[in-house]
Amino acid sequence: MANAHVMDIRLRLVFDAGFKDGKPVFKRRTYSRVRSGATADQLFYTGSALASLSQHNLLDIDRLETSSILEV
Repeated sequence: MANAHVMDIRLRLVFDAGFKDGKPVFKRRTYSRVRSGATADQLFYTGSALASLSQHNLLDIDRLETSSILEV
């Protein structure tokens, strides 16, 4: 049997940065050191607030989690 231990949580915002050579361009901003107990609502509202400071339109808010898998 194995268990997952959360090592790091990051918040990533994905923005629409227009087109270049006919292809869509995405800009990503990642914020590290997110509290492990942060809820989806808290991440959504924080991501939305941060995105309101950007000149680009927000496309997506991602929670990135890195875990260590250990055998028990």
